[in-house]
Amino acid sequence: MEECFEYIQCLFCVTGKERSVARALEEKEGVVALFPQKLKPFWKDDGWVEELRPLFPGYIFVYSHRPLPRSILNTESNVLRILSYDGAGKEDNLLERDRRFAQTLLRAGGVVGSLEAVEEDGFIRVNERALQALNARVLRADKRKRLVKLEMEIMGNTRSVWLAFHLVEKQIP
Repeated sequence: MEECFEYIQCLFCVTGKERSVARALEEKEGVVALFPQKLKPFWKDDGWVEELRPLFPGYIFVYSHRPLPRSILNTESNVLRILSYDGAGKEDNLLERDRRFAQTLLRAGGVVGSLEAVEEDGFIRVNERALQALNARVLRADKRKRLVKLEMEIMGNTRSVWLAFHLVEKQIP
């Protein structure tokens, strides 16, 4: 059964320190903290291999059953700020699409894998459900590298990210 968290927040920390910040928050506060990652394909020797890379460098999602005071989240020295919808930092609990995206990440263990796609008339078309779950739209595709560039919105900020895709056979209705 999937655990449901009432509070989900997004932190921005020093790039490269995401894993240690997430671990420290989990140990000190008893929360679930995820450093979102993606599987990136690359050619090595005689075949394709995938390696984990940051999805959004510096971002951490924090899931809890209780509200966490800003002072607790800011105690970790590598946390730069708590992302919020307003400039004052009072509305920092994720809402609507951002919340659904964070829950999708949680179900996937924080890792965004290869997206399903089909090739139609020379164009790559990514599975619509995957795009909805990621709150994204396709900007372009690189068939040779097996990557698709998506534009994603998180907490009002638009980010571009390259994700892996794999081709599947098109289903005939």
